[in-house]
Amino acid sequence: MQQLRRRQRICFTDRLKSGETRTVVGSIEYSGQTKIQQIQVLKTRQFGKMLILGNEIQLAERDQRIYHRYLVKPGLEALKRCLERPIRSLVLGGADGYSLDLLTRDACVGTITLVDHDSELVELFATGPLGQMFKTSDAFADKRVSIQFHDVYDYLRRLSKPAFDFVIFDLTDDWWESNHAAKALKILASRSRDDLVISLNAGTGGNSIERITRSGLEIVGVWSIPIPSFGEPWWCVLATLKGSSFLRQLGHHWLIEQYGKNRFQVRVAGK
Repeated sequence: MQQLRRRQRICFTDRLKSGETRTVVGSIEYSGQTKIQQIQVLKTRQFGKMLILGNEIQLAERDQRIYHRYLVKPGLEALKRCLERPIRSLVLGGADGYSLDLLTRDACVGTITLVDHDSELVELFATGPLGQMFKTSDAFADKRVSIQFHDVYDYLRRLSKPAFDFVIFDLTDDWWESNHAAKALKILASRSRDDLVISLNAGTGGNSIERITRSGLEIVGVWSIPIPSFGEPWWCVLATLKGSSFLRQLGHHWLIEQYGKNRFQVRVAGK
């Protein structure tokens, strides 16, 4: 892996999914290349440090917790109210470690398996300079965490019966455009237990939410979240298997009370 550090000031052009463009000005704090993708960390006045993979902004330190709160917390809190055993979690993607960080802070979480296809990127966060920059390296050192390097679709395809309570899809928006996205969701839906809870980063909505609906999963809650560094709303989806009553017992009012009804859109199955 090639890598270098520099403080060159640049204007980064970000193309939104709507087709519009915007310019983000900052200095390059880190630049590198794994076998799979190019990495840059851009330090900006408005958003702090921003992680850019390829030519796509993945997160910014000043607002990433808004996004990760809604990706991790609703499903985790639901399971804590329904399960009496430690929660077995699977994170698909999430090489930056922010989903891991939220999970490892909760004593009710048992095992945590992280699966990502870019081993070099994970190492940069787990033991390298990116983990220090974004302050997520401690999460990787937690004894409950195990890491496997696989393509997400191949990993799910090889699982005979997933032994997890909570699955988090913390993948890039481009993954939803791939042919494997719909297949991966169908595999998970067909091989999982009735009490599985699934949280998904659905990007800008549209195709991703349609694919979730068609996969055999039932959407329980949807949050449209304004993320300033992304320049447009981002969607997080809470789902379970079709026909499961596991999450419905919590009720619509619990989701509204915990995660708001004015700023965020919430849709609950059966309502």
